[in-house]
Amino acid sequence: MKSIFVIAAIVFLAEAGCMLRSAALVTQHGKLAVFLGTMVGTAIAAVIGVYFGEWADKALPHGMVHWIAGLVLAAVGAWVIVEHYIGGSH
Repeated sequence: MKSIFVIAAIVFLAEAGCMLRSAALVTQHGKLAVFLGTMVGTAIAAVIGVYFGEWADKALPHGMVHWIAGLVLAAVGAWVIVEHYIGGSH
């Protein structure tokens, strides 16, 4: 049971930025649509993550999975920064 609370806290903190996006979407689409859309999108992402994580755990050494996840996260962060501040429109 403790694992569920730890995971819920981690996901809540990770999704804090998305709450602002959801707040902005409410003005265009309404509370119910944003709530349901967020639930469906999060569920799809969780299913993909869980099954990919299960596959990766069986196919790769545990430490390598952490390194790959870290590198992907860093690459996505760098891409967002480059797009926003260098390549994208302000």
